[in-house]
Amino acid sequence: MLLRFVREGINTFFPLAVVGGDVIGARLLAQFGVATKLAVASVLVDVFIQVVCLIVFVLAGVGIVASLVGNRIVTSTAIGLLAVAVPAVTGFFLTLNFGAFEPVVLWLTAFGEKRQWRVFDHVVDLGARLQQIWRNYHGLSESFLIHIVTIFFGAIEVWIALKFMNHPVGVIEAVAIESLGQGSRSAAFILPGGMGVQDGALIAVCALFGVPAEVALAMALIKRVPDLILGAPALMGWQALEGRHYLGASDEEICEEISEI
Repeated sequence: MLLRFVREGINTFFPLAVVGGDVIGARLLAQFGVATKLAVASVLVDVFIQVVCLIVFVLAGVGIVASLVGNRIVTSTAIGLLAVAVPAVTGFFLTLNFGAFEPVVLWLTAFGEKRQWRVFDHVVDLGARLQQIWRNYHGLSESFLIHIVTIFFGAIEVWIALKFMNHPVGVIEAVAIESLGQGSRSAAFILPGGMGVQDGALIAVCALFGVPAEVALAMALIKRVPDLILGAPALMGWQALEGRHYLGASDEEICEEISEI
C-alpha cells in the first residue's frame, strides 16, 4: 500500500514520461527484499491491468453518453482514442508475454551467449518472471477485480461534489463524467496530472448533462484537492524511503547499485 501510494503521488506531480512513478515503484519494491526482476515484472503487469480497466471504464462512459445524450462529437472522439489505445494495449500484452514464446527466448539466449552480451540474460530472466505472474490466475483475477471496483468507485466523488453544489446528477451520469475525465487525463500523460486537459474534458461532459460550466470547473478544481493532500505526503514518503535505504547501505553497495542502474 505504501509503495502504491508513493507511485501514484509521483505520477500525479511529475510527467510519467520524464520521471516514471512505476519505475521508481519497482525500484522501491526491490529494496523491500523482492527480487529486482520480479519487482519489475509485477509493476509491468500491474500497469497493464490498470490500462485494461481504464479502457473498460471509458467504454462504459462512452456507452452511457451515447445512450442518454447521443452526442456524436464526444463519442466519436472517445472511440477514436480507443481505436488507438486498444492496439497499443494489445501490443503491450504481447510484449509482456514474450516469455511464452520459447523459440524467441532460446534465440535471444543463443544470440546473447554468442556475443557475451549480459543484457540478454536479464531480458530472458524478466520473461521468466513475467510468466510466473501470468500463471497466477487467481492473483491476476483479484488484481483486476480490485482495480475495476476502485476505478468505478471514483465516480462517487463526482456524484457527491455535484450534489453539494446543488447540481445533482445520477450515479450513471457520474460514471460517464468520471470515465471520460479519467480517459482524457491518461491520454495527456505527458502533463502532470493531465493539467488542463482533464478539466476541459470534465466541463465538456458535464455540459451534456446540464451542469453549468462554472460548476463543472469548480468540481474539476475540487478533484485536484486529493492530488495535493495525498500527493505531497507521497513525495515525502518517497524521499524518506530513499534516505533510509542509502543511510543503511555501505559505500560499496551504493556504488554497485548505481553501476547496475
